[in-house]
Amino acid sequence: MSRRDFLAATALGAGMVALAGCSGGQGGGSGRPQLADGECYSDQVELVDADEDGAVTWAIGYPNSHDVIATRYVDGRLTVEGSGGVLRFMHFESGMTSPTEDFPPWWEGSQKVASAEVRQSVYPACAFGWFSSEAISDWPTWGGLTALPSSVTKARALFSGSSLAEPIPVDLLSGCASLEDLSCAFKECRSLTGPIPEGLLSGRSSLRDLSEVFSWCTSLAGPIPEGLLSGCSSLEDLSGAFEVCTSLAGPIPGDLLSGCPSLGDLSYAFAGCTSLTGPVPADLVSGCAEGVDLRRMFYGCTGIREVAAGFSLPQGVGDTEGMFSDSKNGDGSFEHDPIPTVYEGDDPVVEALLFDGTNRVRSS
Repeated sequence: MSRRDFLAATALGAGMVALAGCSGGQGGGSGRPQLADGECYSDQVELVDADEDGAVTWAIGYPNSHDVIATRYVDGRLTVEGSGGVLRFMHFESGMTSPTEDFPPWWEGSQKVASAEVRQSVYPACAFGWFSSEAISDWPTWGGLTALPSSVTKARALFSGSSLAEPIPVDLLSGCASLEDLSCAFKECRSLTGPIPEGLLSGRSSLRDLSEVFSWCTSLAGPIPEGLLSGCSSLEDLSGAFEVCTSLAGPIPGDLLSGCPSLGDLSYAFAGCTSLTGPVPADLVSGCAEGVDLRRMFYGCTGIREVAAGFSLPQGVGDTEGMFSDSKNGDGSFEHDPIPTVYEGDDPVVEALLFDGTNRVRSS
């Protein structure tokens, strides 16, 4: 019996059934690849119990599945209890070249998680999509603390689409020294208020991916903190990170990217941030990786009217199409406004730029 069939059966009043699950590293059947140790296909996670009141319980521990138990109650509460590591949930379907991370089993079905309490003794390495529910309006806690455990290295889509309306806790990531992926973590958290805590991301030398981390957080207010990304020496992707954060205000800190020499993708990073103001700092992107993608980095930033004189690009800069563009053609496609570039020796330097009355870039 599949887990989906099992849930349907219990909804009709069937008795309690316990299904054998996996403890990681199993094959998936139906042509699915063998998984690495500690990984489990989401549809093979052991379903321990589903009672007549609607509570559903899964064994998600690793290496011993029953060491950590997750229960979703009919009122939307999620509890994760026990002690030890947690399986990494995976997904694979036809056309994919390899398995990818998947949402945890408590997202299956129509019942949405509304609140969460995780024991401090539970140590997941991957928390992909754990709390990405529009029903969640309060910060989940680990042992009563609003701070992720130190074991977390991947937290993609952690709160994506939630209804969190309070500011981000200052200590949310304070213990995550090995954090690598925070992409889409707060994506479309439209009620999330600001400001972004100072030091939230600084000093994360293992952090590689912040793509779309705050995209469409339209209520996230205040300035972008000084030193927000200081020490993020391994950061590679900031594409769409602040896209359509319409309430972020003030100038972009001049040193925002100065400690990110591996940064190779800034496409759409600030697109649609209508309350940001200029000038764009002269050395904002000069220290980024060779070939960095700057497509539409400031597209639609109608409050930025000036780019500082001497604005410089990295050697061998990549795509700059529409970097400062804010217009569309009649057919809805984007219009490309080329950036006038001069060279000082081998170094490309963009001349001082201003936006004219139609928000199209012209040289000063």
